Amino acid sequence: MNDEARDVASAGAVTRGVRVNGARLHCVEAGHGAPVVFVHMGGQDYRYWEAQLAPFARAGYRALSYSRRYAFPNRNPLAADYTPRTDAADLGALIEATGLAPAHVVASSIGACSALYLAVDRPELVRTLVLAEPPLLQWARDLPAGEAMYARFMERVFGRAADAFRRDDAEQGMRVLMDYFVGPGAFDGFPPRLRRRVMENARDWAAHTTSPDPFPALDRDAVRALPTPVLMLSGADTLPIHRVVDAELESLLAGVERVIVQGATHDVWGDAPDQCRELTLAFLARQRAAPAESSAR
Repeated sequence: MNDEARDVASAGAVTRGVRVNGARLHCVEAGHGAPVVFVHMGGQDYRYWEAQLAPFARAGYRALSYSRRYAFPNRNPLAADYTPRTDAADLGALIEATGLAPAHVVASSIGACSALYLAVDRPELVRTLVLAEPPLLQWARDLPAGEAMYARFMERVFGRAADAFRRDDAEQGMRVLMDYFVGPGAFDGFPPRLRRRVMENARDWAAHTTSPDPFPALDRDAVRALPTPVLMLSGADTLPIHRVVDAELESLLAGVERVIVQGATHDVWGDAPDQCRELTLAFLARQRAAPAESSAR
């Protein structure tokens, strides 16, 4: 058991499976108070937030981390019609099933897309949003230079990874993805323990890269009308396409707070977990005086 896991255990964490929309989601929960739901990025699972649950519990929150439907240790059958909007529906059903509405939702990357889709579709379930670089990549296509960036990404990264997963070569699929997001040669340089953990979540990436709609469109006017308070966390060293999309999202959200985290890549929470936690707790503290109903207008 690592230090983060011991910290979570000492906070009286409860582990359980919650069945929603025909899927069983593995959940870990700690603390009491206002609910905070953590949604992990692609290729990760509930353990991504191990270092956060105990501190949030000590700060007076009921903190819940879960694995999206194809992430470790879930074994839900892969569906041909999966898209990240499936995860948004799961997130909403999970919040309802666990009695957490309206919840503060803290989410990273594609998990942040799911959180944003949910907040637009069902704002009564979401009190606040903390979003780390949601890849709303369809938006890039009608922004300056964005169409070319999108095409390169889909061809050189998602397309190649999807081809490997369709050949049942999960290791090559993960090699393509890790070498893009982490750096050339990263996958082959991973120590055995890290490689094993990466491969435990290959099914999550397989579902996403082979999805018929991997980056569902989101209406800009719907985002403009979003009543939910939002904190955006962006990595100073992120990829250009994420930088373009984050700037577009910031321009649409009234009253959004955005922090560009120095030294962080697209994996903002992974690169700067302590700073992200401090920023998030400060943001949530500023919202405590606001009535929960304000996010359900």
